[in-house]
Amino acid sequence: MLDHAKAVGVGIVVVLAAGCGASSNSSSTSTQISTTPTSSSHAATRLVVSGKHTTLAFTPAAASELRAAGITIDAVAPATIAKPALLNFPSYAGQLTLPGLQGEVSHHGGITFGHSGKSITATDLVLNTAAGLLTAMVGGQRVALLHLIIRRPSPESNGEFFLNGVVAKLTSTTALLLNRDLVVTVFKDGQQLGTISALITGTQGN
Repeated sequence: MLDHAKAVGVGIVVVLAAGCGASSNSSSTSTQISTTPTSSSHAATRLVVSGKHTTLAFTPAAASELRAAGITIDAVAPATIAKPALLNFPSYAGQLTLPGLQGEVSHHGGITFGHSGKSITATDLVLNTAAGLLTAMVGGQRVALLHLIIRRPSPESNGEFFLNGVVAKLTSTTALLLNRDLVVTVFKDGQQLGTISALITGTQGN
């Protein structure tokens, strides 16, 4: 979301939020993927995740607002960041149902938000498609960073699975934490930070 030598110094990574360890109680709602089997002969199987990545792209409006407020965004390695505010988090584990891609995907790296010498870092991002949340470890606690509005996944292609155009909005917990710890007022409950896309590979089984 911003310009920073290292990586623009939060941007859902995927990570934000929860210095004090409270979980989000935002009233925002998220749309989850429907995975009802069509028949008993087509029961859902599972995908054991082994790799690929999830990308968080800040909207131009969000990136501009953060930049104007003097807020930086950095990636925590091995996550990477590119301008303008595009973060990439490597996936390494998880389990999802097939069809529908409901479940969790874990990621390496994280994101740091900074302002006037203060910072908040979120690591160990988990994409939870069933709950419509992106969670992360902040200050030793797992917190809900972003509400996700998830549409249907794209069809499988050559053993790869895709989630595209997932709208990512701040939870009330994340907004409060960022404003408090960075001493700003720019973050708001339900504010859209950007969109999330995931490319997932793994082993299928029952």
